[in-house]
Amino acid sequence: MSDVVPQIRNRVAAVQPIAFATAAGTSLNLVIPSLGLGGAERCVLDVVAALDGRVDGHLFVLEQAGIHYATPVFRSFTVHYVKGRNRAEKLARIGAQVLMSAHPAVVTHMIRSTDLRHLWDMGIATTPVIHNSRQGWHEPPAALHEGKVPRVVAVCRSVADQLRSAGLSRPITVLRHELGPRPGMAFDARARARMRADMQIADDTLLIGMVGQFKAHKAYVRAVRVLAELRLQTPVKLLIAGGWDHAYGAGRLAYAAVIAQARELGVETDLICIGAVENISPWYSAFDVFLNTSTYEGMSIATLEAVRAGCPVVSADVGGQTEAVAAQDVLVHEPADIDAYVDAIRSVMHAGRRVVPAPVRPDLVPRLWSWIAHYGDLRRPAEGGLLQALFVTSNMNAGGAQRSLFNLLSSAGAAARYGLCILDEVLETDFVASLMAARIPCVGLAQVRTLVERTQAILELARRLGVRTIVFWNVDSACKLLLAKTLEHAEVRLVDVSPGPSLFDELQASGELQRRIAFSSDDYLRRLDLLVGKYAGGVPEAASRLCRSTAVIPNGVPARKNGTPDVDLLPPDAVPELAVVTTCRLSPTKCLAFLVDVFAELQAQVPGASLTVVGGVDPRHADYVQSVLGDIAQRGIKGIHFIGPRSDALSFLPAFRVFVMVSEAQGCPNSSLEAMACALPVVANAVGGTADQVVHGTTGYLIEDYSAQAMAGWIAELLQHPDKAQRFGRAGQARAHTHFAMSQMVQRYAEVL
Repeated sequence: MSDVVPQIRNRVAAVQPIAFATAAGTSLNLVIPSLGLGGAERCVLDVVAALDGRVDGHLFVLEQAGIHYATPVFRSFTVHYVKGRNRAEKLARIGAQVLMSAHPAVVTHMIRSTDLRHLWDMGIATTPVIHNSRQGWHEPPAALHEGKVPRVVAVCRSVADQLRSAGLSRPITVLRHELGPRPGMAFDARARARMRADMQIADDTLLIGMVGQFKAHKAYVRAVRVLAELRLQTPVKLLIAGGWDHAYGAGRLAYAAVIAQARELGVETDLICIGAVENISPWYSAFDVFLNTSTYEGMSIATLEAVRAGCPVVSADVGGQTEAVAAQDVLVHEPADIDAYVDAIRSVMHAGRRVVPAPVRPDLVPRLWSWIAHYGDLRRPAEGGLLQALFVTSNMNAGGAQRSLFNLLSSAGAAARYGLCILDEVLETDFVASLMAARIPCVGLAQVRTLVERTQAILELARRLGVRTIVFWNVDSACKLLLAKTLEHAEVRLVDVSPGPSLFDELQASGELQRRIAFSSDDYLRRLDLLVGKYAGGVPEAASRLCRSTAVIPNGVPARKNGTPDVDLLPPDAVPELAVVTTCRLSPTKCLAFLVDVFAELQAQVPGASLTVVGGVDPRHADYVQSVLGDIAQRGIKGIHFIGPRSDALSFLPAFRVFVMVSEAQGCPNSSLEAMACALPVVANAVGGTADQVVHGTTGYLIEDYSAQAMAGWIAELLQHPDKAQRFGRAGQARAHTHFAMSQMVQRYAEVL
């Protein structure tokens, strides 16, 4: 920034919004039958470990399994091995504890409705988590219709689809597990050598690994047949890590069937069953291929572990496996096709290890568990509530989106009961000072630095204020996706005011986040109660089909008050009759380099013309602006003046003769509306809603492509024919007052909010 002209920097505004007090921590209560060595149990422990220290809660364990995960010592979670003479007494104890907790609701894992009924009878809301596909259900989903079940969590989309097809009418949220940090999970060549040496497995022997308790649906006998086929072609061994000494899932019978199959096929010496293993992580380094042959799955934690370890995966295409595997892995679409497994293993056995980076913000998915439990049933107040609508915006700096929001809130006034939540520090403008003076509540989250903490703060703010509607107005897509995911089935209304195509571009760019939280762009659009476009054509047809409702509400512009124009921004050497102006953020999307080309062309046609650029530059665009300034200096172009940011456009625009505007994308641009309100003719490129404002040949001129010569020609036409410029300006002013009146904008938002 040191080389950028000092006066065009955006500086911190003198008045900032009221800082929101640190959001109250959420709480989470969980119930699980045991902590035996299984995927659901591992999922629960991962979530609690990720939330520990950030969220208070209780983990209730009904039974002590014979072989189980060690119980960690947590800071903010208490693990209860519940005592009682019978199941009913244990559940009563859990209920009493939950009722005294900060949030008297509970997330239950693998707990049947007969047990849940004890909690329902105590008035406790339960969120059952369904870990298995249909074949593994112990009761029909309709059993959950009888009690206090605000929502059901499915561990993958496949399970959610099965629940819906089975007639479950409760809201369903998909929360796909994401592995937390695991010591030894990354590939370790020394661990590989050590473990294979301990098992007397040569380094050139193909080692196929499988992880999971022996159960009938794991179909390990298929893997034995795969082993027999592969042994005809290459040295190979099959290692199964999982216990069989349990009553459920026919563990002993499944183990006996595997051993019998190995004897029958003569591969006993190449089958290694190591029993239950608590710390499985190092074994993935020893494997060459991870194999899954199940007849059904929910979300296989073992498959997720193999993927994280970078181990090639071959899996039956069942349940959530398509959501678990990496792009390079192979799914076998017919789970009983032994030859398909063999071919798949041969195709990946020499693929080598992938380096899989740990996810950014590893606590993101665990936070969703606590947010959905705490805020997932956020309700609109039947009447009253402190705010009718909470507008959430990234900033209130000098820019079109911010100006339009300021115009709406200040014109609607305190009686509308609108509030404003600003995520970042406010630069330059007096918007916040003016809104607070008008008794519009303005809350800031600039001190809350991370996406996760900001999302929770917005949720807590909405809860405290009894908000009926949350309105997104120029908000980062990641924040919107997390809020919409959390409030997927809540009563509170969600509205997105779209500037145009950029909304959909930003959603498309957040594909990795959508995958992690199991919430796609389409899911987001389906959740919106209202999508507002700012111009005709601003809401694509595909989005209109997905959203519950859409509306087109153009921006409004206040009428300019009579008075002498502020001429302070006119350059000292400028000829007022030849003065051209533009107001914009100084960023690449505003095509400043093209604007310089336009002015160079204009000077050749109209000597003495000047161009005043009003707008500030943010640090992230400083290099771009500096390069434009350097180009101007190198070409020796005179007459372009960069003034810096100003928020009082209606006061100084009348001092100029022509307004010029160029942008890569537009919604319903405020800059041109302000120019029209000041009776300036507008020359612009026809993008977004600009063509709805500017009538070519009546209120100004539009160019269809980026032709500097064409745009300069139209500007010259107006400068050289002042009568035409005045006629166009008056026509534009009349159009602004008729079609873009501030009162119309306020009224339309009052109707939809």
